[in-house]
Amino acid sequence: MSLVNVLVALAVVVLILVRQFKPQQVGGARRWWLVPAALAFFAVKDGGLVDQHHQAASVTLLGAEILIGVLMGSADSSYVLPLGQ
Repeated sequence: MSLVNVLVALAVVVLILVRQFKPQQVGGARRWWLVPAALAFFAVKDGGLVDQHHQAASVTLLGAEILIGVLMGSADSSYVLPLGQ
């Protein structure tokens, strides 16, 4: 791989990371739920939500992920420190 390709790849990764960590206001018009809902639909439809070879670990991790997501979503905004301070 040439040096130019490596530099372009690094620049793209940095650009993606900067854009992902930039705070953005979530508006009511945006359909933030559409992608997670589609992923969950296809995972259930294809049977890929739980690993058949590691069912206990898969269900435990899925449950922990859902619990953490609910806790983060219900957290009071007064406990969150504003960025840049």
